[in-house]
Amino acid sequence: MTYSIAARYSTSVEPECGSARRSPAIRPAARLAFAIAVCVLALPPTARWNEQAQLFAGDPSSGDGFGTAVAIYGNTLVTSSSGDDTPAGDLAGSAYVFARSDGVWSQQAHLYASDAEASDQFGTAVAIFGGRIVVAARSDTTGAGSYAGSAYPFVRSGTTWIADGHLFADDASAYDSFGRSVGISGDTIVVGASLDDIGALNEAGSAYVFVRGSVSWSQQDHLFASDAGAEDRFGNKVAIHGDTIVVGAQYWDGPSANGTGCAYVFTRSAGNWSQQARLVADDFEAGDEFGCAVAISGELIVVGSCQDNTVAGSDPGSAYVFVRSGGAWTQQGHLFADDARPNDHFGASVAISGKTVVVGAFADDTAAGDSAGSVYVFTRIAGVWIQQAHIFASHPAAGDEFGGAVAVYGDTAVMGVPEDATAAGNHAGSTYVYTKSFLDTFVGEPPAWLPARRRSSK
Repeated sequence: MTYSIAARYSTSVEPECGSARRSPAIRPAARLAFAIAVCVLALPPTARWNEQAQLFAGDPSSGDGFGTAVAIYGNTLVTSSSGDDTPAGDLAGSAYVFARSDGVWSQQAHLYASDAEASDQFGTAVAIFGGRIVVAARSDTTGAGSYAGSAYPFVRSGTTWIADGHLFADDASAYDSFGRSVGISGDTIVVGASLDDIGALNEAGSAYVFVRGSVSWSQQDHLFASDAGAEDRFGNKVAIHGDTIVVGAQYWDGPSANGTGCAYVFTRSAGNWSQQARLVADDFEAGDEFGCAVAISGELIVVGSCQDNTVAGSDPGSAYVFVRSGGAWTQQGHLFADDARPNDHFGASVAISGKTVVVGAFADDTAAGDSAGSVYVFTRIAGVWIQQAHIFASHPAAGDEFGGAVAVYGDTAVMGVPEDATAAGNHAGSTYVYTKSFLDTFVGEPPAWLPARRRSSK
C-alpha cells in the first residue's frame, strides 16, 4: 500500500515537531513555516529511483554483451560490448557513448580500437571523466605477446569522439591482462594488470599510471602492493579520484586465512605515488574476496566483498565503506542487502558519488528467475549508511545478471546487463539508467516517524 505524507504539513493542523508551535512571539503563519522547516531537517530523505531509459546498441546482435562495463559523468555515459563481432573479427569488441538531453538518451558515438583484431575484447573496462573516455582491451595481442593488453583514450570534440593515443605497459609481457580495469580523473589514467608477474610472484598483479602532457600520454608510475604475493590479482579493479588511487587485490591472503582480499590506497605528491594504506575488512575471513570491486569519491572508498559469508548464509556478499581523515582510513560502514540470500554475490560491482553508494548483486535470484540480478542503493545520514532503494530491471529474466556492472554520478545510476536476452538474441545485453527523485509518498508500510493520524492511504 502507498501512503501519502503530504497531509503532515496540512495548514489546518500544525505539525507536531517540538515547541516551536507554542511560541507566542511568532505569528501563526511564520510559526507553521518554522515548524515545517524543523520537521524537514529532522526527517530521513524520501527518494525513489525511477527508470529513465533502457539502452541498446545501435547495431545489436547475439553475444555482444552490451553492458559489460559502464561509466557515467554528467550527461554522458559509456557502455561497452566486449563480445561484439566487428569487421575486425569475432570478439573484437566496441563501446558506445550516449548523451542525455532533456531527459532523453541518444547514442552519440560508437568507439572501436584503431588497430582492432579478433578476440581483443575492446571494452573489457571503461571509464569517463569530463570530455575524456578510456576503453581497455585486456586481451589485445601486442608486440609483447598474446593477451598482453592495452588501453585506448578518447577525447570529445563537439559531439565527436576522437582517438587520443594507445597505452601499453612499459614492461609488457604476454598474458599480463593490462586493461583488466581502468580509471580516469582529470588528465590521469590508471590501468590494472591483474595477471602481471612480479619477479617470481606469478600473477601478483600491478597497476600503471599515465598522465596527459601537452601532446600525448606518458607513463608516470608503476604501482605494486607493498606485500605482494603470488596470485593476489592486484589490479583486478582500480579507481581514481584526483591524487588518490585505490586498487583491489581480491585474492590476497590474510595473516591467517587465504583469499580474504584487501585494497590498497595510493596518493600522489609532486608527481610521485606512494602507498598510503592497505584496507581490510574488520571481520575478514578466508574466501571473502574483499577487493573484488572498488570505487572512490573524495574522502570515501567503497570496497566490495562479493564472497563474504554473512548471517544470511554462504556467499551473499557485502560491501564496506571507508573514510579518510588526516591521511588515515577507517571503516565507516558495512553494507548488506536487506533481503540477502546465499550466493547473491552482493558487492561484485560497486560505485560511489558523494554520499550515494550503488551495489550490484548480479546473482540475486528474484521473482524473475535465478540470477536475474538486482541493485541496491545506500545513502549516508549523519555518518550512518542506510539502504535507500532496491532496484530491479523492468524487463527481467533468469540469467540476465542485472547489475553486473554499475556506475553512479549525482542522482543518476547506470546498470549494465550484459547477459540480457533481447530481440537481437541471447546475451545481446542492455543498459538501464535510473534517476533519483524526491517524493511525497512511501511504498510499503508507513515509516515509524510519521504520526499515525497523519497517515492516509491512496
